[in-house]
Amino acid sequence: MADLNVVEDLDSDEEDQLPPFNKHEWIGKNKIYPRHPPRELEVYCARQLRILQKITNAFPDKALDVAAFLRAELPAKSHALVFPAAETCFSRLTPSMDIDQTLESFSLMTGFPLGWHKSLVTRLREFEDATTAANEAC
Repeated sequence: MADLNVVEDLDSDEEDQLPPFNKHEWIGKNKIYPRHPPRELEVYCARQLRILQKITNAFPDKALDVAAFLRAELPAKSHALVFPAAETCFSRLTPSMDIDQTLESFSLMTGFPLGWHKSLVTRLREFEDATTAANEAC
């Protein structure tokens, strides 16, 4: 396993001398992590596994004893999530593929049987037709 301190121990001169790391030679190639990996692989792994500074800043101080740690309060919750309006998430343009292709791909992604999706679309169309008819009657 990669030593996570490898990046901190790396000075700029050594970093400049490292050969470029090509992740495509390692990732997805079914290779076994070597007992003595090349330095550039160690640095790459350490950078990928590094915890971001903004996360570590939220950790409590390591010098706290257990009692003080248990008294520590969690950061305030943020309710400032921004949700876009539903209208901005959907388009009224004609779909780029027909509904059967869309349902087949959606069925493969979700694992639900294709018939389930088709019956849902049929019900939605019936509802849309009924709504349109009711609006026209008014």
